[in-house]
Amino acid sequence: MTQGKFDEIKAWACHGKGEKIVPFTYKARPLGEDDVEVQISHCGICGSDLHTMDSGWGPSDYPVVTGHEIIGTVTAAGPKVSNVKVGDRVGVGCVVNTC
Repeated sequence: MTQGKFDEIKAWACHGKGEKIVPFTYKARPLGEDDVEVQISHCGICGSDLHTMDSGWGPSDYPVVTGHEIIGTVTAAGPKVSNVKVGDRVGVGCVVNTC
């Protein structure tokens, strides 16, 4: 595993049921051989995100960073990634391993 371009992730997180989202920073995990790191430029928030932030489907493990419909630019890619490269503009849907 290697480290991507970013050591820290800057996001927005909800820290409890009924709370507003606030800026949040956390340590990035190492980049896996099949992983792609994306610098996000746009992110959608949908109903499932709102339910997650409000523990609408059972207790959430706070803090939660939601938003699973994103657009951005690839900043790093693991050695087994062959369908995108650094610099590509990408869109990611809500289901992992579908792109």
